[in-house]
This record gives sequence, C-alpha cells and structure tokens, in this order.
Amino acid sequence: AAQTRDTVGDLPPRRSSASVHPMVRRKSSLAMARRVSSALVPLGRRSGSGSMDRRARPSLAAARASVGKDVTSATLEEEDTLEEEDEEDVQVVIEEEFLETEEEIESEEDVTHVEVVTPTKSAEEDSDDDVEVVEPEPAPEPEAICLLDSDDDETVAAPTPKTAVKAPVRVKTEHDVEAVTQAIAAVAIKTEPVVKSQFPEFVKAEPVEGEVKVEIKQEEDEISPLAALLRECGQSERDVLPMEEVISRFTAAGVLKIGEGTYGEAFKCGGNVLKIVPMGGDVLINGEPQMGPGQIRAEAAIAKRLTRLRPDYQAAEAAEFKAMTGVKCELPLNSTEGFINTAAVTVCRGPYAPPLLNAWKKYDKERESENENPEGFPEDQLYIVFACADGGVDLEHIQLNNAAEATAMLLQVTVALAVAEEAMKFEHRDLHWGNVLLQRCGVDETRRARLNGVELTYPTNGLAVNIIDFTLSRLDMGDGKEDVAFCDLEADPELFEGPAGHCQSDTYRRMRKATKGMWERHCPKTNALWLHYLADCLVSDKEFPMTAGQKADLKGFKKRAMGYKSANEALWDDMFVGVWR
Repeated sequence: AAQTRDTVGDLPPRRSSASVHPMVRRKSSLAMARRVSSALVPLGRRSGSGSMDRRARPSLAAARASVGKDVTSATLEEEDTLEEEDEEDVQVVIEEEFLETEEEIESEEDVTHVEVVTPTKSAEEDSDDDVEVVEPEPAPEPEAICLLDSDDDETVAAPTPKTAVKAPVRVKTEHDVEAVTQAIAAVAIKTEPVVKSQFPEFVKAEPVEGEVKVEIKQEEDEISPLAALLRECGQSERDVLPMEEVISRFTAAGVLKIGEGTYGEAFKCGGNVLKIVPMGGDVLINGEPQMGPGQIRAEAAIAKRLTRLRPDYQAAEAAEFKAMTGVKCELPLNSTEGFINTAAVTVCRGPYAPPLLNAWKKYDKERESENENPEGFPEDQLYIVFACADGGVDLEHIQLNNAAEATAMLLQVTVALAVAEEAMKFEHRDLHWGNVLLQRCGVDETRRARLNGVELTYPTNGLAVNIIDFTLSRLDMGDGKEDVAFCDLEADPELFEGPAGHCQSDTYRRMRKATKGMWERHCPKTNALWLHYLADCLVSDKEFPMTAGQKADLKGFKKRAMGYKSANEALWDDMFVGVWR
C-alpha cells in the first residue's frame, strides 16, 4: 500500500508511516480545519472577522436596501408652491405601507416591521444643500423605530430624534425627488421561516481552530454546511443512503483494507480505493472530534475539479454534449492526466457496512490497527466516501530502475502542476513523496496534456504519475463564481518549526515566506518549491543507477527550481528541453 506522512504536527516531519495510506492523513490540527465561510451574507450585522453574526437582527440599512422588493405601494403627494423666482417646487410626502394578506395577518410574529420617519433639519444644516425644508405643521408624538423579531416577542426600540416628524420636503429637481425618496422610504420586511435540517446534530459539530476556507465572493443565500457539501456531491438530504448500499457497487470484486489514518480508513475494492471518513457526529474517532461537513467540502471540491482536467473526463463530457445537442463542442484549453481520478464523492449514513468491517478485522489481526473498531458507530452516523482510482505506489516506497524514470516522474509532476496553475490557479502546498503515486506502464508509453490550448506529448519511461491528497491545497473553484478553496496554514504553527536543513520542513517555511502568510492568495511559486523538494528526494534519498552527468542534471534542476516563479516556468528548464513536444 502507498504510504504518507503520519502527521503534519510530528516534528521533525516524518516522510511516511508504514500504517498510513496516502489517501488518509494522520492526526493534524489542519485536518480539523475544513469549513465553508461566506464573505457576503444576508441581513444582519457582521462580526469583527467579517463573518455573519447570527444573533444580529435585521439592520436599518438592510431594511432600506430592500426598497423595491418588499414595498408594495408608495404615494407621492404634490403641493404647488410659488417662490420668489416663480419656480415650481414639489412638496413630497412619502408614505410606505406594507400590505399583508389575510394569512399573514394571522401570523404577525413572522413580520419584522421597520418604520422610518424623517427629522426636520434646521435652516443652518440645509444651507449648503439643494433641499429646502418648509416648517412642518404640528404633528403627533413621533413613533419609535421598532424591530419585531419573529424568533421571540422581544421588541427592540431604536433611538428616534426628539423632533422627528413626517416633514414635507421641498425639492428643486426630479433627481432630488428620487434621492429623497430613497433616503426616507419606510420599509416592511417579511422574515422567511427557517427550514430546519434533517440532520441538525451533525450541522452543529464544527471544530473551531485551523480553518480551511472557501471564500464566497458573491452574495448568496446562507445554507448549512451539510447542505453545501451535499450540493457539491450532487445530492440532497433525501439522497443520503445507507453505507452498505452506496459501497455495494465497489465491493463485488472483494474488499481489502490497505491503510488508515486518525480520521478514516482506506479500502481497496478491485481497481478502486475507497477513503471513508466519519463526519459530523458526537462520537470521538480515536480520541479526536469528528470533522464537520463544512471541513470536508473544500477537499471534495478540489478533488472533483482536478478530475475534470483529465482528458478522458473531458472527452466523455464532449461526447455526451454532442449526443444531446448534435453539436460538437470545443475541448477546454487545459487538460492533464497527472491528478488522481476521483470517480465519486458521496455522503452516506448508517452503521459500517459488513464487508468493510470484515476487511478491517482482518487488517487488525494481521497488522494490529491503531484505530478503534468502526462497528461502534451509531445508526445515524454520517460518512463521506471518496471513490478514487488505484494510483499505484508512492515515490518513497517504489524502486526506481534508472535516471530516465526519475526525470520522467519530475516532468509529469511539472506538467500536471503547470496545467492546474493555468486552469484553476492551483497550488498543492504539500507535495511530499508520499503524495506522488507511481504506476508501472509500458516503457514506450506517452502521455498527452493541453496547456493554454497547446497540445503536449511527453514520455513516461515506464512510470505514470498520479498526484493525491489535497488537504492543504489552494484552488479557484470556478463555475462562474469567484470562490477560493484554501487552507490557512497559520492555524498550525508547528508545521513551520521543523529542523533547519530538513528539506520538507524548509519547504513549508519557504512557502510561508513566498505567500507572506496570506494563504488565500494565488502564489504559484509554492509549486516550484515542491519541485525543488522532489528533486532533492531523488538526489539525496532515492537509490537507483545513474551516471555522474545524470546526477549533475538532477542537482542543476534542484538548484534552478528554487528560483522559478511557477511550475509553468519550470516546464522550460534545460533538463526538459527536447523531452516534451
């Protein structure tokens, strides 16, 4: 089984652990760091961090912003008045009212009513304005601005100016009428009833520290973390099936447990690898809280979008489009086979499936599992299942036969990163040798990629690369939005405290310097830094036959990679000249 680093937090960082499959990470404060947060949220006050204060009541500014949506009528009463210059002014009295249906009248608690009245300005205050105020007629005592919250009977009264009256306002131009109308319109806002999730107990289980964020740049309705994850998986809450039913299509060829991590298990089912992670429940997993649905969404989103870069996926999409429409569509500008093929990401529930339990017990008997027996999960436990292709053996444990294989591995990783940079502003940010899987293939077999519309062909020399594990990765989500999936590595300071001179530890610190700690921003230099690291692994940690000249070439690439600003730039390195075409 392919292996990976035991934990981000173990320092000095270990290259791998014999009991950990690369698809399943060991304990890390960053592994508890996935949730979805919105930068733009509906009505209410924002906290200091920019997120929505859920306890905040609808604000006056938000009420005014709703003009045209909730206001059902507005009347303008005009009054003809002659001034010294014989200019006609318009006296505007703006009254807004909210018309309720008979059903809404029966449920007044669901209505938040905001009434705005305009105080009279003094002559001095209006001296520099285009708006002239006529002395108002005596008016009744002003009413306070009241917010009636539908959640309780508490009435919150906002301060009202002592001289507040419904004042007639004289304006000189039509533009001013419009401005004043918007400024003093009274608005009634109806609050929609809250629809409770079918899984409220899971929605609440959100870890606090070390957050991986998907920044929502556009305004949209706020939904629960579980609902967002289900939408990413193409599911609804009604589609959450029992685990046994979900995995049945994979287990016909037999099940073998091949690895484990603090938060999940990895099983090989024929040509697929299933990564199964419990989420959102109250039961501790190996002494740790379960990850919430929001934490899982970013990893799921990145894995699915990188799969869309695969030529076979794009060809299937184009064929389906042509079959439906009869029109041949152009292929995307970028494609690569370098990332693991994620066939499905699915949310399921229920007890652990018997075939998986049997495989787990066999693994435990033969190798003594460090994890607790998963048969103890309750009936309503939720899981996320990643169904991926079997990518082969990781770079740490595979035996390279010659320098040509080493060069081909570096080139394939460089091409994959360069394509993903251009297509999605992707950065892996944790590309240690446990996350580069290698699969034996024909020595003369080649691979194809497309970079900004340019077709590339390059040799494998008998090894096909599959990049995995996007826990710390950064990517623009696309889909017509400006979403960004990224991991805030500052949440785990120990990640940067490894020993000096240890290349993997140094790489995390170099990334921090390159990004200036702003992990949400695109900094493709981080990909070049990991190419430097992989070259160091080949030179320092792997043993395979190579000449002095071949070793010098690898050392030269290692040195030059430190100066590159991206994988795209590294693709033009002297070592690769003439290799790809």
